[in-house]
Amino acid sequence: MKKQIQRARKFFDEAEKGVTELSSASRWPVLASLLLYRKILDEIRQATTATSQEGLCEQAKEASHVAHCLCKISYAP
Repeated sequence: MKKQIQRARKFFDEAEKGVTELSSASRWPVLASLLLYRKILDEIRQATTATSQEGLCEQAKEASHVAHCLCKISYAP
């Protein structure tokens, strides 16, 4: 679980670096998504002890996938 959360955070950080390269119309939606998904990831981390590891692992994988997609969007030409 920790590895999935760390992986997602890495993608979020990488995607955020590219936000300034986006058009102004795209910048705010992508940045807002990054902030929201970071908060979701924080909630998943905090809930680790409250729910099953299997369900959390799936949520962390989804968050990691979203972060990876945002990273691709932020570096798209």
